[in-house]
Amino acid sequence: MRIGLSTISAGQAHLDEAFALARRVGAEGIEVVYGGKAGAKSLERWADQAEELTALSEKHSLAVTGLNLGFLCDAPTLTGPRQTASRWQPVIRDALTVAAAVKAGAVVVPFFARNAIETQDHLDRAAGALADLVEGAEEASVVLGIESTLNFGRQQFLLDFLGNSAFAKVCYDTGEALARKLDPPTGIRDLGGGHIAPVHFKDVRVAEGQPPDFRVALGEGSVDFRAAAQALRAVGYDGWVVVEAPPTGDPLATARKNVEFAKQILAAT
Repeated sequence: MRIGLSTISAGQAHLDEAFALARRVGAEGIEVVYGGKAGAKSLERWADQAEELTALSEKHSLAVTGLNLGFLCDAPTLTGPRQTASRWQPVIRDALTVAAAVKAGAVVVPFFARNAIETQDHLDRAAGALADLVEGAEEASVVLGIESTLNFGRQQFLLDFLGNSAFAKVCYDTGEALARKLDPPTGIRDLGGGHIAPVHFKDVRVAEGQPPDFRVALGEGSVDFRAAAQALRAVGYDGWVVVEAPPTGDPLATARKNVEFAKQILAAT
């Protein structure tokens, strides 16, 4: 397994600075998160975006692990009416094109906030929207990493609906899973290594009667990372593990601490 760093961990840094930070803290790759309208617009200019990411990757000797389409969570983009999804699918296809050009292995499609899958209707609409994108993912040789708070049964429903394609997998987030009272090691073992890509190492502090608190460094919350790493080894997962933790205090020092923690955990299992 290789360690990547999410641009979330670089805070408000410019993309060039985020790449530099990831390199300085010892990450081997970087996951580029696209948020808000600006993120969607930049992907529509896919040729320029591919050129920029390629130049940054070469400048900093850093792989692009994937593109994370955070802007999809600003509205029910893939869980709403079909005509809504049809407006966003071209942007996701642009992301697949960019990812292929920069040799990124995945485009992460998140289902959180206003795009969360909470009902069977949401699940059916998400499945239909994703099904229209699988062929493009296969042609680009880029995995659609489906990130959600679904339990194993519903995750498996999605994967089955998508034909268990090698290019439609679950982006497994340890913190989001635990926040939904799911057990990350069990979830990883249930899915199996062949159905996971990528993995997000994120911590969360959970306490009875309190909302989940994600403002914690790795190892300072409630996630059992050692057990999660052991599960990843057990199922033969050998892809990217992306550190996704808030840049509290000094972003450089915090990112270095989190990356080192992830390295130690993986080395010890």
